[in-house]
Amino acid sequence: MTQRCLIVGCSKTKLHSLEPLPAIQLYDGPTYRVIRRFLGHASLLDHSLDVFVLSAEHGLIRADTAIPTYDRLMTLKRAEELRPGVLNVVRDVIGSQRYSEIFLSMGRTYLAALVGFESLLRQPVKVIISASSSGQKLTELKRWLWSLKESPIAARSAVTVASPKVIPQSVTLRGRCVQMTTQEAVTRLEYVIDQAEANGSARVVRDWYVDIKGEKLSPKWVASYLFNVPVREFSADEARRVLNGLGLICHRARADA
Repeated sequence: MTQRCLIVGCSKTKLHSLEPLPAIQLYDGPTYRVIRRFLGHASLLDHSLDVFVLSAEHGLIRADTAIPTYDRLMTLKRAEELRPGVLNVVRDVIGSQRYSEIFLSMGRTYLAALVGFESLLRQPVKVIISASSSGQKLTELKRWLWSLKESPIAARSAVTVASPKVIPQSVTLRGRCVQMTTQEAVTRLEYVIDQAEANGSARVVRDWYVDIKGEKLSPKWVASYLFNVPVREFSADEARRVLNGLGLICHRARADA
C-alpha cells in the first residue's frame, strides 16, 4: 500500500471545547472538513495517509494529537521561533518513513517554519507545495487527496528530493555563506513580495532580472536580501554567480523586451 504524508497549516476556526480534542477535530476550517471527509473514505483506497498539523501554538504535531483550544496567529517571527522544533519532527518522525509523496498545504508564513525540511528527508520523495490562493489551494488539496490525474499542480509545484535543486547549496558572497535549497530561496523572496517589502531598488531592472511570482526583481537586490550583504559591496556579475549557485535563474532583460 502506498503511503503518503500531508502537512497542513492550522486553522483560525476551531471548536470551543473545555477538553482537549485531536487536532483534526479541533480545527474546523474548510481544509479540515475536506480532510475529515477524505479520511472517512480512506479505507476504500489503495494508499494510506499520515496527516501532520503545523500549529502556531504547538509546532508540528500529528493530526491525532489532543490539544486544547487556543488563540494564536502565525507570524513570521513565530514561524522562525518554531522552526528548530519543527525540523526536529521532520527529521525524527517524517524523515524516517517511506513516503511516496509529501504535500504541503499552508500559507507562505507557515512555510517559513519549514525552511530546510527537504534536506532532512532520508530518501527520494516527491514533495508538492501548494502555493496558490486560498480557494485554489483547497481545490489542489482535494485533487491530491483523491489522486486525480488532472491535478493542475503537478508540473508547477512538484520537486523531488533527489534533484540537485532541492539539495541545500552552500554559496558565499563576500565572506557571507548561506546554505539553502532553491525552494527555500524562492519562499523567502515570495514572502517579501507578499508583504510589499520588495520595492524601490528591488524593481530597478537594467540588463538582468530574477522572476519571482511574475515580479521582475534586480539580481543585486535579491542577492543582497538573501546574503545580507549591502549592494554596494559586490558587483552584478557576483550577484548572478551566487544566484545561479542557488538555482535561481537570471533572465536577460533586453533579450526579453
